[in-house]
Amino acid sequence: MLGQDVLQHIFSFLDVKSLCISSQVCQEWYEVSLLNHLWKSHCQIFCSKHKRPCHLGRAENWKARFTQLVCGKLYSRPKPKEQTLPSFEQLKKDLVPCCERFSEFEVKQRISIKNFIDSKGLSYVVGKAYYQHTKTETISFKKQIVLKEKDSGMIYKGEAARMMVGLKKGTQDWNIHPSTLNPQTTKDFIVFIQSTSVNRVLVPKSKVLYDCK
Repeated sequence: MLGQDVLQHIFSFLDVKSLCISSQVCQEWYEVSLLNHLWKSHCQIFCSKHKRPCHLGRAENWKARFTQLVCGKLYSRPKPKEQTLPSFEQLKKDLVPCCERFSEFEVKQRISIKNFIDSKGLSYVVGKAYYQHTKTETISFKKQIVLKEKDSGMIYKGEAARMMVGLKKGTQDWNIHPSTLNPQTTKDFIVFIQSTSVNRVLVPKSKVLYDCK
C-alpha cells in the first residue's frame, strides 16, 4: 500500500482528467484527490495559459475555483441572514427594570470615574459604574447598556436596551454616536454605558449611575 506522501507526489503529476478518474478508485485516493495544493496547481496552470491572475476568489476551495474558471461562472458567497429587529414599542416592553440597584450622581468637573465614585464615599468596583453616553465611541460587545426613562425616572437594562441603541445580537464592537441613535430612544431615554476601566474621564454636566448592590 502506498503511503500518503507517495500518493500526493504521484497525484501532483496527473492532469485534471486523470486526477478525477483516480478519485474513483478508493476512499483514500478520493481524499488525496481533493487536496487543495493539487487543485491550486491546476488553477495556476489554467490562469497562466489564459493570462489572468490566479486567486481563490469567492470559491470555498481550489477545486471549486478550478470548476468556476473552466465553466466561466462565479458563485457568490451566501449572504448572512439579516436580523429583523423588533419594533421600538416591543423593545420597550422587553426592558428589564432595575431601579433599586442604582444610585445616580451628577458630574460637575472633569474627573476619572474611579476618583469620582470614591469621592461619593463608595468603593469603586470595575463594571459597576455606568457613564452617560455623550460622544462617538466604540462599544464593546461585553459592555452592558442601561437606559433611564426621562419621564418616569425608571432605569432599565437587558438585551432590549442594547438593541435600542443599535447593538444587535451577535454584534462584536460597534461605533455609535448620540445623533445616530433611534430618535425615539434619545427622546424617551438617557443612555448609560458600563465602564470597564478606572481611567474613564467623566465630563461636566453628565451623569453617572452606580450599581450599589
